[in-house]
Amino acid sequence: MPTSGSLGSLSPTDVPTDGFLGPTPVGEGIWIVRRLFSLGGNQTDGLRWEGLKERVLAMIADSGLNHPALTEPSESTAAELAEEVAQVGKLIAGEHVPFPLDSTMTIVRDSTTGGLTLHSVVEADAGLVAAVAALGSVSRIVAPNLQHWLFIEGWAAAHPDASILLAEPACGEDLHAKLADQLREHRGEVKTLPRAGDLGSELQFRLLEGNPLSLNEMLLYHTPSETLIATDSFYGGYGGGETPTWFARFWFKLTKAGSFRGHRLPVYRTARAVSDGDPAKLLECVQEMNRGWEYRQIVFAHGTSPYTAERLALNNAGAKGAATTVPAQYEACWRDGLAAVTKKATPKPLLMDGGGCCGESVGATNIKGR
Repeated sequence: MPTSGSLGSLSPTDVPTDGFLGPTPVGEGIWIVRRLFSLGGNQTDGLRWEGLKERVLAMIADSGLNHPALTEPSESTAAELAEEVAQVGKLIAGEHVPFPLDSTMTIVRDSTTGGLTLHSVVEADAGLVAAVAALGSVSRIVAPNLQHWLFIEGWAAAHPDASILLAEPACGEDLHAKLADQLREHRGEVKTLPRAGDLGSELQFRLLEGNPLSLNEMLLYHTPSETLIATDSFYGGYGGGETPTWFARFWFKLTKAGSFRGHRLPVYRTARAVSDGDPAKLLECVQEMNRGWEYRQIVFAHGTSPYTAERLALNNAGAKGAATTVPAQYEACWRDGLAAVTKKATPKPLLMDGGGCCGESVGATNIKGR
């Protein structure tokens, strides 16, 4: 099984294979750091590499290397398609091929105290810890949903007095239980975030209701920069100038209607809301959030951040009735994605070892009771 730090053989990507990208300022008092990680690597429960491998192979089972995601004209160049075919071919042949994916950490500095809040942390190392320290002292570390917690331990060790703030449990997933051994000796406060509130005068948060399974995401709003800080509840895609990893290209073509650049949710996000959540409550929550938070950009976990009005205009050029503001596009992604799922006769979605940032396809059958 690939280890957490093993990315495999990769063609050059915008996010470096060795090290990290950033901290990059995206507004007043806010930065992002992007880093690659090996999805499922070293995981023995939850999102395991073996489970993800089985899911990928199941989705292409009928056609193998002739699957449209690997053969039809697409956003991948000819060279990128060749890389995707080579890697998937190794997977089919039984090789332990790592699944490299980018992830984004957001850093927010309180203008009054100077303290830093780290949101959805990426893997820590000495160089990144030092780069963050140059911005200020870390006072909070936020695990914003039930999946983005894997790298908490390293940051907690580097900042033993920082508060650790966790998304609340749902559907049998509890971050306190997952992190119990890692944080047993942590000196700082470890607590579950309430459903809504603020972290100082400049950073507000609220639960995205109606989608508890493998998500239960806390959304944050940074007032000075007018930024919505999301994780897995928004996928803005990869900008036209960015080359993502072979796995990001292939996986999102499989799960986002053939597009890794488009601003749409993967089917496993919306299918879970239909099967185990409350779509009406979710949309009501989004609409209420959009009435209260006037954000002009979105930072999100997997793709090119931030998602701005310029990206929106480019993606929606020529589309009749398309969203014209960033908040409207956030709502449209959920509304359209949920509508697409409910139009299909959809059994309970296929879960992959507890979900994770990847999961099921519409119309699959269960392999894990849940």
